[in-house]
Order: sequence, then structure tokens, then C-alpha cells
Amino acid sequence: MTESTFFYDNNRRPQKGGPAKPFHQKRVRAFLFLIILLVFCGLLGTPFPSGAQCPPQEKIVIQGKVTELQHPIALVKGDDGKLYRVRLGPYWYWKKKGYKLSPGEKIRILGFKKGKLVFPIVITTKGRKYLIRDECGVPLWRKKP
Repeated sequence: MTESTFFYDNNRRPQKGGPAKPFHQKRVRAFLFLIILLVFCGLLGTPFPSGAQCPPQEKIVIQGKVTELQHPIALVKGDDGKLYRVRLGPYWYWKKKGYKLSPGEKIRILGFKKGKLVFPIVITTKGRKYLIRDECGVPLWRKKP
């Protein structure tokens, strides 16, 4: 073989067919791929940066009585006669905030429904307001203070 069929790359071994990609180009491409992957997986930034609109969710209002309570689920018998399964969130969040519900207690829920579950944004009872999620439905226990 003649030397003209090989290309050299910064004191590396000769490679046939053309110059090898410089190492830093491979690193840059790998880094960009990782960033794009993280963005698509939703691991960077907040779910809804300030100024962004929330996904469309129809908000509902339920008034009724708590019939059963086993964190993280409460069963609420609405004034309309329907039984609602309400996803309250983790017990530690309720304990940290000093929130408390009891069976038989009348409540008003502003939230949204997904499937058979109701996800409250605000629960009001006896003049107290329990804030559970923001207006976009993001749980407040996931937000950084």
C-alpha cells in the first residue's frame, strides 16, 4: 500500500477511506443529543414556564360530604347524588400544611376530572382553603419553594 491511500489525524493511526472525525465533534454531538432527549422527556425546566398556557382542562366544582378517607383517596358524595373519588395527594404534604378532612365533613372542590378520579386544585371547608395544585394542575408538593 502506498501512503497516499491513508489519511492521518493528529498522530493517530492511519485510517483508510478518509480522515477520522475529531474527538471533540463526537462529544459535541453526543452532548446535543442528550440535551434534546432531556427536553423531549420533560426533565429540563418547569412543565409550564411563566407565560406559557396550561393544557386545556375543563374545571369542575363539586359540593358534597366526605364519606370515606384513606389517603391519598377520599370518597365524596356530591350534592348531585354521585360518588366521586378524589385524589388528595401524599399524606406527608397534608400533614406538613396542617390540612385535615374528616368523614361527614361538607366540602367544596374546584378541580378537574381525569377518568374516574377528581384532582382538586382547591378544597374549601368551614372557611378553610386547602391548596393542592396550581391552576395548571401541577401538584404544589412538586414545586420548589
